Order: sequence, then C-alpha cells, then structure tokens
Amino acid sequence: MPGSPVRPLLTSPSALAILGLGLGVRALLLLTAGPIDLQSDEANYVHLALTLERLGVLLDCYRYLWPPGYPAFLRVCFALADDGGLALARWIQVLASLSIGASTMVLGQRLFDRRVGLLAGVGWALHLPLAAFTHLLWSETLFLALWLLALALLLGALQDDAARTRTMRLTGYAVLSG
Repeated sequence: MPGSPVRPLLTSPSALAILGLGLGVRALLLLTAGPIDLQSDEANYVHLALTLERLGVLLDCYRYLWPPGYPAFLRVCFALADDGGLALARWIQVLASLSIGASTMVLGQRLFDRRVGLLAGVGWALHLPLAAFTHLLWSETLFLALWLLALALLLGALQDDAARTRTMRLTGYAVLSG
C-alpha cells in the first residue's frame, strides 16, 4: 500500500541466512558439476563472444537475434581470465543470482508481507532447477538479476511517499530495465 512502511527485510538474520543458503546451493552445484559441455545456445554465445573479442564484430546478432549484451559480458570474462573466462562467467552468474533471491524476497514482502517474502526466498534458495540454471552460459540469469531488481525498485517507488527516494528508485528502475 502506498505510504505504508516496509521494514527492511534483507538486513534480517533470517533473510541473510536464506541468501547464504541459496548461494551455497548454487556454488555446490557448480563445484560438483565438473566439466560442462557447451549446449547449443551456450556454444553460440561463446562463438559470438570470441568473434567479438578477436575480430571486433558481433557476428550473427542480426540474423538470429542474439542479445549483444551477453556476448559482450563473456568477452569481458575472457579478457579478465583468458582460458578461465567461462568459469569466471559461471561464478559471476552464481553471485548475480543473489539479486534474484533478494529481489524475490523484497517483492514478496512488498506485495504481501514479511513471511511471504521469507518463504519466497526459501523457494528461490532450494529450487534446484533454478539453482542449476544459474551456471549455464545463458543470458537469462543476468537478465533476471537485473529485471527483478528493477521491478522491486518500481514497486518500492510506487509505495514510497518520499519524493527523493521515489525519484532515486524510478531512476534505478529506468537504468536497469533499459
């Protein structure tokens, strides 16, 4: 409801424990997965990133409609870690999934109540297909990390009476959703 105060959920010990659990589950899945063969979309993203890195062009992005931001992200990972670029990308995605968990809890609290926010966080932490999905080389993990955070900022702006805070949240929403 507009104007209703929302106690910060993410600073509570239970929310931090849920985020830690979710991060631990994702890290454990990544560590125990062993060498992962590239699947079709993953191979295409890696191909686009390598051609962007080595040739300076983003091939096939117009024909197949591949989003250019994700190959650019992979390119940065290759530049930072060379042969370990794919592992770096996977670890960054595991860490970025914390934004998904945090945003899920905030949205649950803002739309319903604190208990729903915590339950939504537990669902995020323990949903194994979603957890495994975070270390595939697909753009969806980073997309969700940014998009859910943007939605949480938008909802917070709609519920906030303070003009300065509302403006900051709407600006954050615009940047992240753009």
